[in-house]
Amino acid sequence: GMYGTNNHGRVDNMTGYRGTNKGATIGFDVEIDNNIVGIAYSNVHSVFKFKNSKNNDKELINSHVVSIYGQKELPKNFALQALVSASKNFIKDKTTYSYGDTKIRSNVKHRNHSYNAEALLNYNYLLQNKLVIIPNVGLRYGKSRDGVYNETGINIQEIALT
Repeated sequence: GMYGTNNHGRVDNMTGYRGTNKGATIGFDVEIDNNIVGIAYSNVHSVFKFKNSKNNDKELINSHVVSIYGQKELPKNFALQALVSASKNFIKDKTTYSYGDTKIRSNVKHRNHSYNAEALLNYNYLLQNKLVIIPNVGLRYGKSRDGVYNETGINIQEIALT
């Protein structure tokens, strides 16, 4: 399992937030000729509460991530590592808008898809038979795409975007 916290202060006109992340990962890998290939699934639930807001605004994110990874041992203490992952994120925002003395609660639901790939070249340097230093160089690519957006509860105007 995993658990983490986030704390971000206010920057210029952006409201800060405090968040928690928790989840679990399950997967397996196999060794083939001193090389590793594996697959993993993660489910992460995140809650972000926005600071400087008296309205208890928050965002809930439920993420499903599938990853395929591998490591290839190369000659002369080099190794190549690669990772490809895809995620589907379900996002809910709860925000309160104030119009004079009237407060209106908005509920937003939307989806997001993310795709990531990474490759690293490592070198294992043994230092005095006790410590291994592993410098690496690599490339990373990521793409994120938003899906259906649906906002309800504001009564003035209902919004749905696809």
